[in-house]
Amino acid sequence: MSDARANLQKNVKFYLAGEVIFSEGSQGDLMYVILEGEVEILKAAQAGSAKVLSTLAKGEFFGEMALIDDSTRSASAVAKTDAKLLGMNESVLDAYILTNPEFAAKMIRNLAKRLRGANKLIEQALAGNTVKVVLEGLAEYARVKGTPTIKGLRVSIPAFADWASGHLGIPEKSIPDVLRTLIERGAIVTSALGENEVIYPLKG
Repeated sequence: MSDARANLQKNVKFYLAGEVIFSEGSQGDLMYVILEGEVEILKAAQAGSAKVLSTLAKGEFFGEMALIDDSTRSASAVAKTDAKLLGMNESVLDAYILTNPEFAAKMIRNLAKRLRGANKLIEQALAGNTVKVVLEGLAEYARVKGTPTIKGLRVSIPAFADWASGHLGIPEKSIPDVLRTLIERGAIVTSALGENEVIYPLKG
């Protein structure tokens, strides 16, 4: 057995099903490659519960961000089944990448996939924030410029879109789509006078 292989063998660890490999928020200096078994990656949720983000199997790896940016663990890792893992610190990882170009390529693809996933979450968060900002802006605008009706305050969409572009910093052309989202959610209703108007309901 070569020295490199012997050094890797010393870093092999065994975990029983249900055993915690590392916890969210903890400091870490190892990443792991799954040699046998399955591992769940979990994120803390409300009331002490946890959400399973992914289930990883043989050949996959996790925990690499601890080596890349020295950050604390962003999620927990728990053995779903009995598992055999290869733990890698920074020096072991560097050596393994140099001797295993296929692993290096797989790691790059995996990081790119996670980055795309993170970008998608950011886009969703920004979209959700835009909807909230528009709803709050519409409430303000309706109270000043809206026309009272039985259902609430009637607002001209073109006029509100023009106002929103200057007061909310949201492109005028984006407003109709956001208003449609608010209608689908039941936050506002359509006007009987046409598609260019909406009604902001008055509560209580």
